Amino acid sequence: MRHSSIAAAAVAAALAVAALVPGAATAQAAGATACPGVLRTPQTELKPVVAQLSYQAPNNRDGEDTVTAAYTKIPQADEVQFVLHSAPQVTWWKGISVTDQKGHVLRDQQDFTQDAKHDTRVLTLTRTEAAACAYVWLSKAKTFGKHTPMYPVFVQASDLGNRIDLTWVKD
Repeated sequence: MRHSSIAAAAVAAALAVAALVPGAATAQAAGATACPGVLRTPQTELKPVVAQLSYQAPNNRDGEDTVTAAYTKIPQADEVQFVLHSAPQVTWWKGISVTDQKGHVLRDQQDFTQDAKHDTRVLTLTRTEAAACAYVWLSKAKTFGKHTPMYPVFVQASDLGNRIDLTWVKD
């Protein structure tokens, strides 16, 4: 099992700038498939991060959120699995969804944590879906409890064959 942590805001900001995807050159330099770059949500435009075995919170410029990722090999080499956990002290709504490049949720692959529910079900993505430019979105309740997509992360072919447990440690 490997661990990576999203800690300092400066690190997250540097990663966001270094790994932006509208330029295919940036994505290819990181060893990823080139996919269209800017995802639009009702609130804003978000530039997804190409994560190399590390799920980052790219908009975390103020140190607001801390999410860790633990990778475990699975026997299904043509799938990647995601589970979102929240630490005991994190009780506000947190969501995870797997979407296509247009932001449409794939096969009901979404779930949430809130209050005493600290674990989501396993969300599974196939090789075909990953090759078609899939994203994992981490969302949270913001002002007045509005569920807000925060962190889009591009799913790479190198993620296949892994279960990625994401733990929202701090919000």
